[in-house]
Amino acid sequence: MPCDYERGIYQIVKYREVLKAQAKADGVTGLMSIDAVLVLESQMPGEYRDVAKTLGVRFIENMGRNMAHR
Repeated sequence: MPCDYERGIYQIVKYREVLKAQAKADGVTGLMSIDAVLVLESQMPGEYRDVAKTLGVRFIENMGRNMAHR
């Protein structure tokens, strides 16, 4: 069973592709940039960094700690 990190990576891939398909179906043309970013409370474990890189998934780490101090 995949862990939360792996599920999160694949969710970003899926979400990014759904947004692209929706824009295409809506007839959006021209210069367009669609992306999604995985935001993590902690650090991405090493074994998932390569998976994220291979799939072009950007991620932001340690947001849980940063947000707690605001």
